[in-house]
Amino acid sequence: MVLKELVPTRSKDPLGGIQQIRGIWEQVVGQEIGKLTQPQRYKGGVLIVAVQAAPLAAELQSFDERMLVERLAGMGLEGVHSIRFQTGGLPDAAAGGEGCENIDQR
Repeated sequence: MVLKELVPTRSKDPLGGIQQIRGIWEQVVGQEIGKLTQPQRYKGGVLIVAVQAAPLAAELQSFDERMLVERLAGMGLEGVHSIRFQTGGLPDAAAGGEGCENIDQR
């Protein structure tokens, strides 16, 4: 039992796991952006978030990162110091939408 406390595991991080972040993510970013994004990993104060479309990833990185870090801290997650937004990685990212063309090849 003592060893479990001293040796970190993959699921253990200062925030109590990525599941805690995912649980409040939509409250932090809002419902609309929450549907297009998903926190993937947290390590060393950096949160990696998958984003459905590249233009949204660029906008979030450029304009909203600092605000989102502050909102996370306000909800008790002070360990996040930066967020990296990466395109792809969402379960329904290939389903079409912004940045995706559906071409009929008939």
